[in-house]
Amino acid sequence: MNSNDGLMGNTQDHIMANTWRLIFDRTARRPSTSPLSTTNPDFSLLEELLSEYRLIGLSLAEKENPRRLN
Repeated sequence: MNSNDGLMGNTQDHIMANTWRLIFDRTARRPSTSPLSTTNPDFSLLEELLSEYRLIGLSLAEKENPRRLN
C-alpha cells in the first residue's frame, strides 16, 4: 500500500498513528505489576496531546491551503 493511499494519506494521520504507537509501546514496557497494563492503556497521555494535535493540524492545513488575504 502506498503511503499516500487510504487512511494514512496525510501527514496528520501519520502524526496521530505514531503518537498512538508511542503511547502503547510505553505502556507495554511497564512492569506487569503496574496498575496500567497493555489491557488498560493510559489515555491521559493522549488527552494531554490533543491540543498539540489541533495546533499541528492547523499548521499543516495552512501550509497546504494558505488563506488568501483580501
